Amino acid sequence: MKKLLFLFILIFFCGSISAQTRPLSSEAKISLLTCSPGEAIYELFGHTAVRVKDPSQGLDLVFNYGIFDFDTPNFVVKFVRGKLLYKLGVDQYRRFEYQYVVQNRSVIEQVFNFNATEKQTVFNYLLNNAKPKNAYYQYDFFYDNCSSRVFDVLKDTLGQNLTYAIPEKTYLTYRQQLDYYIDGGTYPKSPWADFGMDLILGMPADEIADFEGETYLPDHLSQNFTFGTLRNSEPLVQPNSIIVPQKKPASVAGFSITPLLLFWILCGLTGLLFVIKNNTFTKVFDFTLFLLLGLSGALFVFMWVGTDHEVCHKNLNMLWMNPLHILLAINILRNNLTGFWKKYLWFTLIVNVLLVLFWKILPQDFHAAVFPIILLVTMRVVALLKTESE
Repeated sequence: MKKLLFLFILIFFCGSISAQTRPLSSEAKISLLTCSPGEAIYELFGHTAVRVKDPSQGLDLVFNYGIFDFDTPNFVVKFVRGKLLYKLGVDQYRRFEYQYVVQNRSVIEQVFNFNATEKQTVFNYLLNNAKPKNAYYQYDFFYDNCSSRVFDVLKDTLGQNLTYAIPEKTYLTYRQQLDYYIDGGTYPKSPWADFGMDLILGMPADEIADFEGETYLPDHLSQNFTFGTLRNSEPLVQPNSIIVPQKKPASVAGFSITPLLLFWILCGLTGLLFVIKNNTFTKVFDFTLFLLLGLSGALFVFMWVGTDHEVCHKNLNMLWMNPLHILLAINILRNNLTGFWKKYLWFTLIVNVLLVLFWKILPQDFHAAVFPIILLVTMRVVALLKTESE
C-alpha cells in the first residue's frame, strides 16, 4: 500500500514538473519568501525560498535550497564532518505554507519586478538546478546556504541588468550578526545556543560580512534586495507582503540558568576549594575539570583539521581548552605532577593570565561565560602548583 501511495505521489509530482516546462504566462510572478525564525536550533535564523506562481497554468511552486535527506548513508558522520550535501527541492506552495502556519512562523513575500524575459530566465535556471544531477551542493553555513544561493541565482541569471546601491554602514562580523537572533532583543533569547556557537565557531566567524556576505541570513537577503535595481530604473522587489502572519508571539522559554550565571557560581564555589586540603574530592574535581576541557579541545581540533566546516577552523578557544589537558587529568589521578607536568601547569597559568589581560584585543570574540571558566581553571592550576611545592 505504501509503495502504491509513493508511486501515485511520484507520478503526480513528475506530471506537475513536466507542466512547468511550458513558457510562463504574462500573469506569472516570481517572489522571494522570507520565513521568520523557529524554535529548533536549525530554525533560529529563519529561512529563504523562491516562489513561482502562474495562475493561468495552475502553477504555484516553491524552490527550496535548504533540503537534506535524513536517510543519507552515514548521515551523522557526514553532517558532523561538513560533507552532507544539501539540495534544491521543489514543492507545492500550499504544503510549504501549511508547514509555517503550523509552526507559527511568519512568511513575508517580495515580488520581483522581472520582465517576461527575466521571469523565464530565472524560472528555467531554477528548473535546471532542480534536476537530480544539478540539485545537490556542498552546504556551508556562512558562505553557501539556502539564502546566499538565492542571491547567486539572481547574480547568475540577470548579470549586468541587476545593480545594487550598496549602503554605507558599519558592517558587522558573522558572529555579531548571529547574536541579533539569540540575544533576546528581537527574538526569544537562546543563551545556551549562543554559548555553544561562540565556543565552536573559530576566527572566520569574526571576519566582516560585507553586503553580499551578510545575505547568508534570510532577513539580510530580503533587506539587501530592496537596494537592487533592474535595468537601471526598476526596483528589484516590490514592498513586503505578509502572506503567513504569526498568530501569536513567539514562545519564550521559561526561566533557566544561563551559562554566564552558572559558571560564575561554579567559579565562586571553586574559590572555596582553597580552604580544603588536597584530598580525594579535590583530586576528582580536578580530574573531571581538566578531562572535560581536554575533550572539548580535542573536539575543536577535530572540527578544524577533520571537517570541512571552515567556520570552525582556527578556534582560539583551544588556548584554554587544550587537548593536552586530557593527559594532565590522567597525571592528576596518578599524583604525577612533577617534571614536564609541573612546567605544563606553569604554561597553562601563563596562557590563562594572558587571555584575561588581552581579552579584548584578540582576533576572536569570546563568550562572556568563558571569563569565569578561565578564572576557575586558573585557581585550580594555582592550587595544584601550591600542592606540589609543599
